[in-house]
Amino acid sequence: MIKNEQRFWDKVIPEPTSGCWLWTGATERYGHGQINKNNTGFKSRKAHRVSWQIHNGDIPKGMQINHKCHVSSCVNPNHLYVGTQKENVHDCIMAGRNYIPSSIGSMGEKNYNSKISDNDRKEICEWYKEGTVTQEVLAMIYGLHQTAISCIIRDYS
Repeated sequence: MIKNEQRFWDKVIPEPTSGCWLWTGATERYGHGQINKNNTGFKSRKAHRVSWQIHNGDIPKGMQINHKCHVSSCVNPNHLYVGTQKENVHDCIMAGRNYIPSSIGSMGEKNYNSKISDNDRKEICEWYKEGTVTQEVLAMIYGLHQTAISCIIRDYS
């Protein structure tokens, strides 16, 4: 049993519709519950990780606790699973919860740093598929680096 486990339970409220157990204590910037060092018997931890440990034991080294329900403040162990960061990002994207700001994570015209239009991206891919032009030549035509051309081609493949 985790020292001062009652302190954890004092911050949990079941949500009857979804089955989530919502954390009512402090949260970090992405909405995950946060239990601070004060009188808890463990270092500052995310509440969903503590819930997993209370109900299932240790978290395997190198793994994280992900949410099936996609509710960051949920600590219901039935809504949690052991997984990798890659699995978590994939689940996040599939659920439409991409946490990367659109200006960073978007491609083409949706990215404010974009130097070309979505139509240009399509043209680049079409030219390259025809096999008549190299990535280096496309980079010169569009004023991009060859690496950028390669990324565009891979993204549309």
